[in-house]
Amino acid sequence: MDILSQQQRSRAKPEFQAIILSGLGTRLGPLIESHGDDPTPKALLPINNKPMVSYCLSWLEEADIREALIVCPPKHVSGLTDHIQATSPILNVEIHAYDSESEESTSTVAILKKISSRIQTDFIVLSCDFVPAPDLNLSRLLNLWRADISEIIMASLFHEASDEAQKRKDEPLPTTTFRGPLLLGVSYNAKSDVRIPMHLFTKFGRCRMSSRLADSHVYIFRRSVLDLLPMVPELKSIKKDLVPFLCSLQYSRTKRKRYADILISPEKPTTANNVQDKGSCIPLPLDSNRSQLLKATVSEPKRVRDGVDAKAQISANSSWSASSKLGEGSVVASSAVGQHCTIGANCRIINSVVMEHVEIGYGVKVENCILSRHTKIGEKAELKDCESVPGAEISGGASYKGVRLSSKMSMAVASSDEDEDDEEE
Repeated sequence: MDILSQQQRSRAKPEFQAIILSGLGTRLGPLIESHGDDPTPKALLPINNKPMVSYCLSWLEEADIREALIVCPPKHVSGLTDHIQATSPILNVEIHAYDSESEESTSTVAILKKISSRIQTDFIVLSCDFVPAPDLNLSRLLNLWRADISEIIMASLFHEASDEAQKRKDEPLPTTTFRGPLLLGVSYNAKSDVRIPMHLFTKFGRCRMSSRLADSHVYIFRRSVLDLLPMVPELKSIKKDLVPFLCSLQYSRTKRKRYADILISPEKPTTANNVQDKGSCIPLPLDSNRSQLLKATVSEPKRVRDGVDAKAQISANSSWSASSKLGEGSVVASSAVGQHCTIGANCRIINSVVMEHVEIGYGVKVENCILSRHTKIGEKAELKDCESVPGAEISGGASYKGVRLSSKMSMAVASSDEDEDDEEE
């Protein structure tokens, strides 16, 4: 049960504001390219046929958060505005554009500085691609914050990364120092030995270290942290700079004295909720979709679905949109198919993500692929381990493996992993 009752919360001003950060998504390659003049916001990429930002908004709503600010590049404002207006979330959502042309202005700390005048309360910061597990309750985390309101200035959510997740990371996991729920230090410098200040041991004694904890990009900050940022200009990243800096305040007398007038009770500023398998930012949309599909409990209905041929098959752990069509003899297994798609007869869609308005011809085989919106695939094409840009056109009979599919591709320009390796040699 929440510490504050529903009646008390309705009378009080909002306790927390939520800040959802949505970047350009450049790491997602062809998936975020524009379709003509229509940009593809990272926050609207589907996970199990649901825009990823919707998972964040639903999570916030369940905790009775009433105000959210989505920060995104200017070209994504229109698409996100249309989505918010169409879905009508319970909480009040505003959208703010940042200058995406300057690298200096796109750092997460720089964004917090820019929007600081719009933040009047303690605030939650999370990434738009955070997909919480069903049993990760934000209210429980906020109640821990309320219970220690006089001492904590930051709380962060870490999770224990699986071996598979660690292999996918572009960078090694940080070295995290903690004692119980208290986060004492985070180091991202993998090229040198981790240095632990003696002041830390003097104050806290025995502690633990781990290189398996991943930052989920979910933070709760005291409002006063925003007043600190202009005083420490070297802070650029929330994850790599601000969090380690706030950790150091626990044992650095010099820093505590310097910033004592700004930070409330800096004696014990940080906590970390080290929750195993509770939620994470998943960089690959395919893995996010697979994770959601494995949790699916909806089974195949006995009646024939509208638009699905009686001799077609859709596995119970697949996600299917009612507006899409599936031809005779086709099979969709462990996949997510978006709205208004047309899949011809005798097709095989295995372990893949098919976004909206995709057209797939007769006899096509697709395995472990992500097909962006408005992609068209000709008859008897075979795709494996591929990603397509929005509006990509694949000619009939083409065969690709491990390729990023551009707007128009035919057999004449087909390439594979093996071809690329030969060229490098």
